[in-house]
Amino acid sequence: MGQGLNTKVAQVCAKVLGIPMELISVKPNMNVVNPNGSATGGSLGSDMCSMAAKKACEQLSDRLRPFMADGKAWLDVIKDANKANVNLTVHYLQTPVPTPYNVFVLAAAEVELDVLTGEYRFNRVDMYEDAGQSLSPWVDVGQVEGAFVMGMGLHLFEEYRYDPDTGRKLTDSAWSYFVPSSKDIPTDFRVKLLKNNYNPVGVFNSKATGEPPLCVTFSCLSALRQAVAAARKDAGKVNWTQLDAPSTVESVQTACQLSVDMFVLS
Repeated sequence: MGQGLNTKVAQVCAKVLGIPMELISVKPNMNVVNPNGSATGGSLGSDMCSMAAKKACEQLSDRLRPFMADGKAWLDVIKDANKANVNLTVHYLQTPVPTPYNVFVLAAAEVELDVLTGEYRFNRVDMYEDAGQSLSPWVDVGQVEGAFVMGMGLHLFEEYRYDPDTGRKLTDSAWSYFVPSSKDIPTDFRVKLLKNNYNPVGVFNSKATGEPPLCVTFSCLSALRQAVAAARKDAGKVNWTQLDAPSTVESVQTACQLSVDMFVLS
């Protein structure tokens, strides 16, 4: 379900057990092995799974400590523990993180607007995300980018429309309901993670990254509002106009309140 969950869990296990990532495999989740797993929300899926894996690996390490020696291969440790009838299976149930924490993110968006058609493009977006001490920086950067683009759909493109007489949804297919595409992604998209921030309640001081960047996509809507306001000012219109989300091409063009003479070449 995203969040780079399998990668982060594997990295946590490798770190706690002190073994290479190649020796870690993450199996699909099912109620046979996890009958009462908690639902994920608020980007806590990777936090909860990584914390559970960390606790389980710590228990396993305690069991294996008598069989460990300097330079002893991991497989030999497991073989010796198995011969001694050591239980090599560990379960740990992690409920949602009991201590909440704040995630900070900063974004700036630059938009270019064609006031005649209402079409727009984002020439550049800069983001600065607080991921604590990131478990996996490449994964987190990808999550930040993906969440931001998803938020662009929420704030800019994905509009519900209904038949005023029957109430039937009209935006029920790819022909009428528009999600962000490759042409909608910012031309220059720059994402940075805040370095070495401390989060005492996170897994190895990390923070979740899945949803917070979506919120700052409001910067795109704010940039569009400023562009529309600038266009209206140039046209001599200084009264207030409403521009809600999703700010589709039609709503942006309407907000500019064009006149016929604006379509004539001079």
